[in-house]
Amino acid sequence: MPAETSYAQRPATSLQDFGLLTLAEVAALLHCSKAHVSNVIAVRVPGCAPIPAVHLGRRILVRRESLMHWIDQNEAGSLAKNGG
Repeated sequence: MPAETSYAQRPATSLQDFGLLTLAEVAALLHCSKAHVSNVIAVRVPGCAPIPAVHLGRRILVRRESLMHWIDQNEAGSLAKNGG
């Protein structure tokens, strides 16, 4: 029987293994369109900090951890602006 391989030695089989989300997945989590997510990433939405993303050619991916941090930062900024 072969010895167990560590997580680092196993080949990644999906984007989820890396904690990466597609624009469609980000849009679904945020309840908005892929176009809007793309605009936020490209800094085309006034008053909204860009979502950090990984660009692989034409493909754009977002780390789940980065998205959660971005949500926390926007929530904190919104509360500070509204005096809450």
